[in-house]
Amino acid sequence: MSDDTVHFVLSSEITQLFGQLGVKDAFEAGELHCFVTGEVITLENFRAVFRSEGELRFLSRTGLPQLVSPVELEIDVNGDR
Repeated sequence: MSDDTVHFVLSSEITQLFGQLGVKDAFEAGELHCFVTGEVITLENFRAVFRSEGELRFLSRTGLPQLVSPVELEIDVNGDR
């Protein structure tokens, strides 16, 4: 898998994803935190996970827009901004 590959997961599969990543127990114990805001990751606020510097980083609903600007999110299907 290349570093620029994006994968999508259905909300009903988030717990399974955490299991595959080896962090299901930490998630269920409330030990996963948003990389940006520090808030506890829940099923309701989880938005993304990525690897940076060898570590998994989680993003919440409020953390994602703080990390990625709206301009970066508005890329059309041709890759043009």
